[in-house]
Amino acid sequence: MSDYSEQEFDWGTGWLPVRAGDSFQRELDRELHPKHPLYRTRPTVFGRCIACDDVVASVPKADTAAELVVIYLTWSARSEDPNADGPTWPHFERITRESFVARFLRGLEHL
Repeated sequence: MSDYSEQEFDWGTGWLPVRAGDSFQRELDRELHPKHPLYRTRPTVFGRCIACDDVVASVPKADTAAELVVIYLTWSARSEDPNADGPTWPHFERITRESFVARFLRGLEHL
């Protein structure tokens, strides 16, 4: 039931922890349209990739550990109405803690 935090990760060289409420969280909050699949889940950003616009956030779950999502921010400072013909912005991927560590922190998928 608890959220992930930056203390739970060895960030390596490609990612950095971010403080609660920083500019990455504010940008995500601006970009999530009410129709976006993550809008009602209230993801909390706690890390960012230094090579691109990706952030990692936790999504609280009622009766299990929080899940992780990797989100590609657009930095458009606005939400975009998702439609059936195009992608949902910002793009995101639900991911397990183990996959996040293996692919992004150890595998340097973004570098």
